[in-house]
Amino acid sequence: MLLDRKAMRLAVPNKGRLASASLNVLEKAGVKILDHGERKLFGSTSDPNIQLLFVRAEDIPRYVEMGAADCGITGSDLVVEKNADVRILNRFKFGYCKVSLAAKPGVKLGELKGKVIATGMPNITRKFFKEKKMEVDILQVAGAAEITPHLGLAAAIVDHVSTGTTLAMNGLEVIEDILESTACFVGNKQSVEGKWKDAIQALVMAFDGAVLGEEKKYLMMNANEKDLQKVFAVLPSMDSPTVLELAKKGEFAVHSVVDKKSISETIHKLKKAGARDILVLNMERVIK
Repeated sequence: MLLDRKAMRLAVPNKGRLASASLNVLEKAGVKILDHGERKLFGSTSDPNIQLLFVRAEDIPRYVEMGAADCGITGSDLVVEKNADVRILNRFKFGYCKVSLAAKPGVKLGELKGKVIATGMPNITRKFFKEKKMEVDILQVAGAAEITPHLGLAAAIVDHVSTGTTLAMNGLEVIEDILESTACFVGNKQSVEGKWKDAIQALVMAFDGAVLGEEKKYLMMNANEKDLQKVFAVLPSMDSPTVLELAKKGEFAVHSVVDKKSISETIHKLKKAGARDILVLNMERVIK
């Protein structure tokens, strides 16, 4: 049940792998955190219409579903694990991991029938083995699942895997990847269509702009009129470059937004085409 609040409540992780990155993406979206302490439950922001709620990432899907928060940042795997009836509004590029089935080297999937699987994600695990038409016993643990096969408590584990280093250090290897997960922005279904619709849509747009801004660079350069067409031929842009005539006759300034990943190659081509005085600028946000 949604409470009649004066400010939209946005839940963010209070600790763990998503916490600092969640606050960072909020800052990039223009939401400045004014008060945040390790033990604070609520926080204010530069936007008086947005109040922060600091809770465990695991609890955010359910809090948002029940209306204790209007929206929140959590892991997409946690939405699946909680089977939360929420709207996924953005998928971010941080917090990436896989949820994988792992065991000691040489163990095959078929050998796990009737065995114990240790995990902190019982619902995902149960669904996975049900789809495989395999019955298993699930041992729910709060953490360090990778130790359970070495203690004789489980034949395999289902856990988060980022690089695989932790598994390898503990003598385990992936049998099968179950799903991929990233951080995501979720909304309560009533909130996204009701009182906070505009505020949530504004945040979605700001998040999209911040993510796109990280992927782009703003290029400024000068070029002679005779070289303009050659410059245009090698200059990528979101739509069309901006061209400004300079005070010196026959000289022009050219501005464009380009992909960050190809910036070095683009600059090399521009120099060969006749561009000069090239400036490369970071972009805070890009709103399409």
